[in-house]
Amino acid sequence: MLLLSATLIATTLVAPIQIGSPKPKPIPVPAVTSIEIERTICLGTCPVYKATLLANGDLLYFGELHVPKLGNWKGKIDEEGFRRLGRLSARLGFFNLKNSYYMPITDHPSTIITITRGTQVKRVSCYVEEPDEFWILSLAIDSLIKQSEISWVKVKPR
Repeated sequence: MLLLSATLIATTLVAPIQIGSPKPKPIPVPAVTSIEIERTICLGTCPVYKATLLANGDLLYFGELHVPKLGNWKGKIDEEGFRRLGRLSARLGFFNLKNSYYMPITDHPSTIITITRGTQVKRVSCYVEEPDEFWILSLAIDSLIKQSEISWVKVKPR
């Protein structure tokens, strides 16, 4: 009896039996074309900036307060790094997050992430109470921005 049970378990693990129709193939998701992060002002020394990362490797950056680069800047990011951010946003379920996370407390900055994927645009704003998925994505975006520092170019205002 024990041998029969072990054989049945091993057979099931190696070659599972399919009942009914096979699983449908997942619908392809359009690639992410832009990722934007914005960090807003607080009453202290919070960094205030907005950065837009594009699939072609362009980085548009505006530093407003408490950041090493003030004003408008343009840089280049690693395109594979951008694609990885797009995949990470999908794995973390960014498009399923609520549009806003808020807690009624004063003197904190907001972090806003906007991602464009095909014709979909998803904007999530977090003030104090951010879900872990959002926090992880914001750190990954900032990391890619910091890695691009070797190719920054100051952009003159128009």
